[in-house]
Amino acid sequence: EDFYFVNNTVINKFGGNVRFFNISPASGINTFKVYNNIFASVTGAGNTMFAGNIPSVLDTSKNSWGADFQTFGFTDPSGDDYSLTENALLAINTGTNAGSTSIGYALTPVSMYQSYTSDLITRSIIGGTIDIGAYEFGTTTGLIEHQLQPEISIYPNPFHSTIELSFLNQNWKELAISISDNMGHTFFSQKDLPFTYDYNKTIDLDRYPAGIYLVEIILDGNHFIKKIVKE
Repeated sequence: EDFYFVNNTVINKFGGNVRFFNISPASGINTFKVYNNIFASVTGAGNTMFAGNIPSVLDTSKNSWGADFQTFGFTDPSGDDYSLTENALLAINTGTNAGSTSIGYALTPVSMYQSYTSDLITRSIIGGTIDIGAYEFGTTTGLIEHQLQPEISIYPNPFHSTIELSFLNQNWKELAISISDNMGHTFFSQKDLPFTYDYNKTIDLDRYPAGIYLVEIILDGNHFIKKIVKE
């Protein structure tokens, strides 16, 4: 069996003895990878990270421990909002590439929570290095993206070779476009300044393999991210 636990935010609010991973059975585990996670607790709790049958293949990297989840740097921990603020220095740009599963599935997250009751929003790597935990600091909020959704068009989606990007310039002054894969590798980057009111651009992606790509549009420092699929 293979076990992967990557880019999660785990909060313990129980003041007693806690085991985050109680591992069983004693054998049969081929992969046990724990990367880029935040484990934060209430003060005074007895926290044990690994208990039980610790597998010989245990592989951990870039996990962060917070002894007090209230002071880690979350947006509103009392209200169960564990997105990151600029004070979450242990998390921002401190992660690593978790690679892929044994069957080739990329372990870099492409979505993240807004809240328990809201739809997922797209997650991409901001700043060159992935943040640890379930959230990326600086990623566009779902509210802003929803407001601009009718004005930014990328088509066709899914596509086979080229995409067309178009939108109306609502007094934007600076424009940058980048396209990356779900491992965070950027393979297209361009700045256009100035640009016309009715902006249209054709981007040729024919030489790249099929898969999921993220188009990041930066308008006057505001980030808007769209997911596209190449068939």
